[in-house]
Amino acid sequence: MYKLICPLLLLTAITSPFCSQNKVAQNSSSLPASDDGKPKIINPEGKTPFPYRHSVDQGLQDKSGNLWFGTSDGIFRYDGRSFTNYWVMDGLYTDHVTRILADKAGNIWFGAHGGIVRYDPEASALTGTLSFSSVKIQAGNGGFLTDNISNLDAPEIRNPITQMMEDRHGAIWFGAGYNVYRTDGRSGAAITTCVGDFLKREKVQYHCANPEDFSVCCMYEDKQGNILISTSACSCGPSVSYRLEGSRATHPCVLNSCNHDLHKPQEYAAHYKEIDASFSKITSEDGNTRIAFTTVLEDKAGTVWLGTDSGAYKYDGKHFTRFTKNDALSQSAVVAIYEDKKGNIWFATGEDVHFQGHGVFRYDPSASVKAGSPSISQFTTKDGLCSKAIFTNNIMTAISEDNAGRVWFAGYGGICYYDGKAFRNFTKADNFNEQPVNFILKEKTGSIWFGAWELGLYRYDGKSLTSFTENKPGL
Repeated sequence: MYKLICPLLLLTAITSPFCSQNKVAQNSSSLPASDDGKPKIINPEGKTPFPYRHSVDQGLQDKSGNLWFGTSDGIFRYDGRSFTNYWVMDGLYTDHVTRILADKAGNIWFGAHGGIVRYDPEASALTGTLSFSSVKIQAGNGGFLTDNISNLDAPEIRNPITQMMEDRHGAIWFGAGYNVYRTDGRSGAAITTCVGDFLKREKVQYHCANPEDFSVCCMYEDKQGNILISTSACSCGPSVSYRLEGSRATHPCVLNSCNHDLHKPQEYAAHYKEIDASFSKITSEDGNTRIAFTTVLEDKAGTVWLGTDSGAYKYDGKHFTRFTKNDALSQSAVVAIYEDKKGNIWFATGEDVHFQGHGVFRYDPSASVKAGSPSISQFTTKDGLCSKAIFTNNIMTAISEDNAGRVWFAGYGGICYYDGKAFRNFTKADNFNEQPVNFILKEKTGSIWFGAWELGLYRYDGKSLTSFTENKPGL
């Protein structure tokens, strides 16, 4: 998303050398012991000013209660007692994990630079070891993904897996660059869809010099089964959202499994006619097509909210409708949307062209009904919003809520919560190392986890904050 997504893609592009592996994890990868003997993630780099390559970026909890964290140094699994670290040697494509997805069947998918691996808990239970299996992918239309290649002849992988989504049929869709791939969720193979071909032809009109300048930045399946695909063209053209009609999502031409002979002009034309009939640009209520979204929330009332670089939009199944106009929210890049227990909708904002954010916004639907117009409040560092880390630029990354009703925020300014009256920031006195924070994960017990730069990992149990990271430079 032009102002927001392009810098993020740049950061995730910094990675370890590509290596394709198809091994099954045999044993837990050993971790150096922490000084106090407690379970910790060991950060071998120590503190560095801009540790883009050393951060905890993703997290989820599986059906068994285990916590999984995707980092720039592989995957960490926490079973409540100890951490296990998994790397390329255990079956990952690279050590930099960019996406994690848990599907309805209980499998966990890990996206990285170079491909996808799947963890199958049932297979792991049978073998007694964690079973990672690579997803076989034929070369993409843009040449970004390959399979079964050795370290010696591995091409440069220019794009990480940036998006993963499970549709209502259990199929997994994932994007890298402007290519989109699909697997049925059961087999070990993925199909290169026609999305890459379609977007590649769209890309021509934007005159993007580099492949990285045009990519898929978000995907979402709506209530009708349509697949919404949001693209980012950075500075070389408009960022646009497309709708892949749900009735055609498994069309043979969409899945590149039709029998058209593309060497024959008539069949070539027929093939792309089928593809073009499957897609449409999504417009706003005023006909604008230059809208791309990076986050989606369906609230309890069924309203679908989209975060874009120009504020929040609502989606009715056909069009995007701008939520507010000519205010601070409409001029902000919305990167996260959250509904609290009271029904308030919170919007977290990312960076603008000046590397500044606009803090967070709260929309109170009940107050709006009474007043007859949207009731929106803005909170920034001036109000006490997260401002104890190295950046105090109001750039936010995540929102959550604990069992006590406190709304938690994370961002480049650190960690804080709002109790309805005031903000409470966490500092070194609270065992927080005051670094930028990437995400928030609420586990089933109610504890709140935070992933940060410098391989930072923290847990708030309702009383205090615990750090699960120990800096040991040189290891």
